[in-house]
Amino acid sequence: MAISLILLASCMGTDEDKQKFGAQIGVVQLEPEKCIHISDGEAIYATAMDTMDLKAGDCCLLDYVKDCSTKEVGYGYAKYQAQILKYDPVRVLELSPSLTDTTRVLDKERILSFSLLRCAYFKGRFFLFTELSDYVDGETSLFDLSYNPKQGAVVEAGDNRVYNLYLRASKGNVEEGQRGSRYTIPVAFDLEQFVEEASAMEKSAGLDTLKFKFNYPRNFNVDTTACIWTTSDLFTMPIY
Repeated sequence: MAISLILLASCMGTDEDKQKFGAQIGVVQLEPEKCIHISDGEAIYATAMDTMDLKAGDCCLLDYVKDCSTKEVGYGYAKYQAQILKYDPVRVLELSPSLTDTTRVLDKERILSFSLLRCAYFKGRFFLFTELSDYVDGETSLFDLSYNPKQGAVVEAGDNRVYNLYLRASKGNVEEGQRGSRYTIPVAFDLEQFVEEASAMEKSAGLDTLKFKFNYPRNFNVDTTACIWTTSDLFTMPIY
């Protein structure tokens, strides 16, 4: 269940200067200045942030009003004064360098799905909106994202060099017999080290983009003793 924090801030600029945004992903920065990045090149700051318990790298979904007349450019991005209307924390999860055992079914494993059309990578965080089947309100779903760092890129069709990540999910604190419904849960994976290391390898191979994809269970076999795996589309990002 998402936790919502409704915040108020003092009035800013004129109405003509203000733009309202809803459900925008964000990454918290504390140094060299406090702000929330909403993309690689833009950030916002609200005075209400000074009373919030924020840590560097925290992720969130934001509703906010931006004052376009307050633009400041520095540290490689544009920053705007804002009024935060709603702040929903998004869980930040680690990438495990120990590859999951794809031959077995996890305890309470569940089927998930997602679309890379609704994802983003910036500030070391990969945002993914996962759709879970049979979700019970209030449960804490468990996610496992792993890869084999020794494997490196695999050359696929079209001479694409592709890194394979493996994503799984299982039910958390759900009592036996509880029934749920389909639900979308946003998560943010810390891929900073993976992206840095893989980008260095691709750059040394003379390439200017990094490509990876997610492998995940799309179903179980008839007696639920094994997962039937599928793969996502390629996610391609530039190497700087």
